Amino acid sequence: MQKKEFVGLMRENLLLLDWLSGHISSNMNSTGYSKQHLRILILFSIIGKTTLKDFSKHSEVPTSNLCKMLKHLEEDGLILNERDKVDRRNVWYSLTPIGEKTAKDAIKQFENLIAEGFSKLDEKEEARLTDISRTLNEILKKVKNLHMQGE
Repeated sequence: MQKKEFVGLMRENLLLLDWLSGHISSNMNSTGYSKQHLRILILFSIIGKTTLKDFSKHSEVPTSNLCKMLKHLEEDGLILNERDKVDRRNVWYSLTPIGEKTAKDAIKQFENLIAEGFSKLDEKEEARLTDISRTLNEILKKVKNLHMQGE
């Protein structure tokens, strides 16, 4: 019975988080880039310089689409690519200073929208949600790592 309740709650929470994410994302378009473009910039800001193969594991965007998106961001001066001097088959991608600033601005805007979205909670509700979120975050990271190891 508990497993059924867990699955139902997770389904409901994922749908609520999806709604919240969409609501926040719809208010983030001041940069002129799509949600996926911003997500890519933010991921690069977190991960740092990486190869396409390694980055695609984190982005969950099909490699063919990812190549097009990276090319677009590269043309706009936000992403830099350079061939590996030792193994010319590898291409390393990283943010340019403009890309880093755009990513940091998007993160700040995202955080502000989250804070605004939850601003009506009282201190007790915010503390409870923080504790729950910390625990959920730890478990979700573990689940993600287990799935990535199994790929």
